[in-house]
Amino acid sequence: SLFITFGVYLFGDSIGVLSFLPAGLGVAEGAMTGLFILKGFPLDASIVVTLIFRIFAIWFPFFIGLIFLLITMKQIRKLEPVKINSHLE
Repeated sequence: SLFITFGVYLFGDSIGVLSFLPAGLGVAEGAMTGLFILKGFPLDASIVVTLIFRIFAIWFPFFIGLIFLLITMKQIRKLEPVKINSHLE
């Protein structure tokens, strides 16, 4: 059910945070997969659901941020440089 899925994600993500590893990498996935299995999900489905969650939680925002960073850098390059202390000359 959706309630179980989000509960597992919340618990797994919390365990990942407590591990002090970057994004709880490895720990969160193990906790989520293990909880799904304990709740009666098959191993392969547990792994797939965990990976989908992690892709959307970590990699999707990373690539969105990267796109906006590149757009912003392109716009900054178009700006004219500002002379500092030009009134002193």
